[in-house]
Amino acid sequence: MDNSVRVLLWSLLAAWLAAPVAAQTEEERLARLTPEHRAWVEEEVVYVITDAEREFFLTLETLEERQRFIEAFWRKRDPDPASPANEAEEEHYRRLAFANLSLADDTTRPGWMTDRGRMFILLGEPRERQRFDGLNEIVSTELWFYQSEPGVGLPSFFYLVFFRPRDIGEYRLYHPALDGPRSLLRGRYASLDTTDPAHIVVTLGDISPELGRASLSLDPSDPGDLISGRASLGTDILLDRIWEAPRRRIRTDYLDAARRYGDLVSADYSFNFVLNRSVFRMLLAPDASALVHYSVELDPQDMALQSDEATSRFYTILDLSVEVRDREGTLVHTEDRELVVDLSAAQMEAVQASPFAFQGSFPLVPGDFETSVILRNRVMTRFTVAETTVSVPESAPGVPVMSDPVLAFGVEPVVNGQPAAFTGGRHHFRPAADHLFALGDSLTAGVQLTRAGSGSTVRFTLGAGDEALRERVLPAGDFGDGGGYAEFDLTGLGTGTHWLRVELRDSQGAVTADRDGEFQLIPRTVPRASYVHRSGADVAEPGALALTRGNQFLALGRVEAARAELERAVAANPELPAARWRLASVYLRTENADRVLELLTPLEADHGSQYEVVAGLGFAHYFKQQFADAARYLERAASIRPAGAVLLNALGEAHEQSGDLEGAESAFERSLALEPDQQVIEERLARIRSKLP
Repeated sequence: MDNSVRVLLWSLLAAWLAAPVAAQTEEERLARLTPEHRAWVEEEVVYVITDAEREFFLTLETLEERQRFIEAFWRKRDPDPASPANEAEEEHYRRLAFANLSLADDTTRPGWMTDRGRMFILLGEPRERQRFDGLNEIVSTELWFYQSEPGVGLPSFFYLVFFRPRDIGEYRLYHPALDGPRSLLRGRYASLDTTDPAHIVVTLGDISPELGRASLSLDPSDPGDLISGRASLGTDILLDRIWEAPRRRIRTDYLDAARRYGDLVSADYSFNFVLNRSVFRMLLAPDASALVHYSVELDPQDMALQSDEATSRFYTILDLSVEVRDREGTLVHTEDRELVVDLSAAQMEAVQASPFAFQGSFPLVPGDFETSVILRNRVMTRFTVAETTVSVPESAPGVPVMSDPVLAFGVEPVVNGQPAAFTGGRHHFRPAADHLFALGDSLTAGVQLTRAGSGSTVRFTLGAGDEALRERVLPAGDFGDGGGYAEFDLTGLGTGTHWLRVELRDSQGAVTADRDGEFQLIPRTVPRASYVHRSGADVAEPGALALTRGNQFLALGRVEAARAELERAVAANPELPAARWRLASVYLRTENADRVLELLTPLEADHGSQYEVVAGLGFAHYFKQQFADAARYLERAASIRPAGAVLLNALGEAHEQSGDLEGAESAFERSLALEPDQQVIEERLARIRSKLP
């Protein structure tokens, strides 16, 4: 194929790829469904599915996705998730079956499509049904009485009327204003004096007082005018509320979560997102570097545990993942852990009505980052995601540093000294999730300081809007040993958003560091977690924090900053192997082979199967042109982990320079199989083959 034809084909392909894809019509999307799934969305749940859910369901591509969606759809409507049965799903299908079997005797259509069927599916069995058949005065009519539960947006008592206009066809839902009482009459009664509409209502009332009232209004709390016979105008509102009632109670944020977080979890979890309350705060490590602390709270109904009857224990395993990315999307920090929740029956009884909190911390280098904490519960395959933007300021030598204020509902002494989230020296703070407090609560503002000058003070100011409401001033010396706090009684404050400002002032009153926080005051009691799973970055292990920061700087491409941190890690703990091989990887970039050998040679005895150690030693010998040793280490590295073209090319040259042409041929062939477009390697391989017998 000549080049002009190739260019033409590629231009046509590019134009085809760039052309907008025509949006599918709803009928086209429905046509892609299996008969069972089409019946589900068009018949079975047509009256209870929200518009957002229907739209999302029609976008799903696979059978597995649709089945997961249907399971989540009913789970969102389950009134008692702890019970094995889903009462809402069972009741819905009972109503659907009744509508199809018992409400289609007057029509050729399925019962669910009729007015009576639709209302029965939406509202269930009426408290009472009155039937009027074979009467001279009125057409065949049914009067249904409903008594609704509080909080569903419907009147406590209301009617529905169904009638057969002129006794022809199926029962239709009666509308007082649109149909009018006269439509319920038959024969000579339908021709009663139109100048006296009240007489029509009286005629209906003689048959049934409730029918007379319902002919003017389906809502007894908004009656029509019995004297004039004028219908109430509130029927449309009532019918709209009936139609929307099953939709209005359903939150569809789980669909947004599926769109946003679907790539973070497996298909089992896709539609099982649950809400959480969270808090993130930047505190200080013992070396004054930044530690990001987080707390994620789940309501008890979203924290399902499995019971073991033999041991009377309740348990689950949660998979926790932390991801930190910079503004360009570069992954800077990640960690994964298993959290085991194992409670006795007594412990379960004590905590089951309160939120569950999961807390942790990790070091982070200066910058602005998007942070996500993902929790996946294996028992019910539910997941939640807490997200925030974390800003870690640069710290100059000798300049005071202040942590974020921790807005807590309590503080307690640290007992065992183990690293845990929201711990500052001798104090463990109990953070208020979402920074929510109730009127009359107490607020504890915990702060950490370092490098505060002599005579410095810490000023706490609490306010709302432009007004400062309360203030506390404490000596900076009170914040030694890892931190201190001030307490505020919130009694007498109004509801809404409030702010807290913390300022470090020197002996002259000048502000040398400051941080802000914000909280919400609400009128109702705020539930606090009874079960708290605490973990934290290992601040006690020498070099561990510096190692993590070094890795983060490498991810950001800040090699010199990474080298400095990794050197600190190795100096603090020469026995920390990961710090040594990560630092060696930095020196390999500058081909400082002697420093690489100095770092990695002591590790060979105990870590001879670690790829980073073996490959690092191989490249170090390669740069020193010690090719026989280089080939030995690089060959071993390639057996530990699938080798890339760079390692294979170095291995090929090491074999060639040490006289092993067959080994060089093999290494270069493997390299070209991975990356064929290497002209220099092709030429080198051809030269080697020409020398082989």
